[in-house]
Amino acid sequence: TINYSATTSEGEARVSLDESVAPQINLRNPISSDFAVMRRTLREGILMTVARNSRTWRGPIAVFETGRVFLDHGEGLPEERQMATGAFAGPRNDLHWDLSRDSSDFYDAKGAVESVLGNLGLSPVFEPGEDSTFAIGRTAIVKVPAANHAVIGVVGEISTDVLSQFDAEVDKVALFEIDLQAVLNIISGSMQSGGNGKFEEFVRLPASHRDLSLIIEAQSTAGEIVEIAQRNRIVASATVFDLFEGKGVPAGKKAVAVRLVYQSPNKTLTAEQIGKIEHQILNQLKKELGAELRA
Repeated sequence: TINYSATTSEGEARVSLDESVAPQINLRNPISSDFAVMRRTLREGILMTVARNSRTWRGPIAVFETGRVFLDHGEGLPEERQMATGAFAGPRNDLHWDLSRDSSDFYDAKGAVESVLGNLGLSPVFEPGEDSTFAIGRTAIVKVPAANHAVIGVVGEISTDVLSQFDAEVDKVALFEIDLQAVLNIISGSMQSGGNGKFEEFVRLPASHRDLSLIIEAQSTAGEIVEIAQRNRIVASATVFDLFEGKGVPAGKKAVAVRLVYQSPNKTLTAEQIGKIEHQILNQLKKELGAELRA
């Protein structure tokens, strides 16, 4: 599929961009009325791609695109920014007796962003946010704490109103849009300051993992747990693998299960050492989030 840098004003309106986005740039002599304005987002094109695929394919859909968007700030030439987007729809897996046929959702798009940025040496955080393209309560703003919490994109599930504009034969689409120019600027700045831009030797010592089941306030996020845990340099990774609200959990609270992987670059950790680190993390989680271990 080829998506073009020019589109129609009506076409782009289908993704319901926020009013804060720069105004459209009208072409003076478009080759066709279908290419009358320069695109300000990649969302329309990738949703059209998902819709076309959904009409002829009933398996998993995962599509990606990089390209430029064009923003008119009112002075000088328009700004061109390199962006990346990805969309997930349909069943998460192909038909197989040992695989779930659950639909792709927010966490597929979020996981893709975490994987890509993690391979670039960045550790993003995801904060609840609002964007008129996405469903309320299923939207997160992507930030990089190491770069003064710079906003680099958004991830979420497309709202039903927006999705209905594309005649897609799926009931849900999860999508991310990342500002690649901002990501490259962060990496470049890190390399110049001697930060994460340098390569480090692989840790060859064994890792250990422990699972924690925590009770936190409903308005707190699982991402906050991950961010707090990963402040400790011995925590190689923190992964949320379960989230539950309802019976057995106090009102106004939610249960979050997280797996912490402990690994030291210079020694094999003992159970006692891991226990002390875990105790420190639990104390910090309680201090900042009021988190308690689930009974």
